[in-house]
Amino acid sequence: MEEQAQTTWVPIAGKWKFENGTIVYLGPDSDRPEPPYGIVLSNDRFRNGTIETRVNFLSNEAQKSAGRILFGYNPE
Repeated sequence: MEEQAQTTWVPIAGKWKFENGTIVYLGPDSDRPEPPYGIVLSNDRFRNGTIETRVNFLSNEAQKSAGRILFGYNPE
């Protein structure tokens, strides 16, 4: 049986909470007037398969919000 490495999450933009496999965006890094956004990276490498996520918005501002999954490509 192949050992699964522990996933590490690194916040790049915004404030985040990581707990029991759940990731929660807490808000922007500062009080700038621009729309709040957050970016978090993982050390997981995907070579094939399926990725799924569930995004929940807790405020009435959800109509102006969007959840996204961003992929990077390294040809090496």
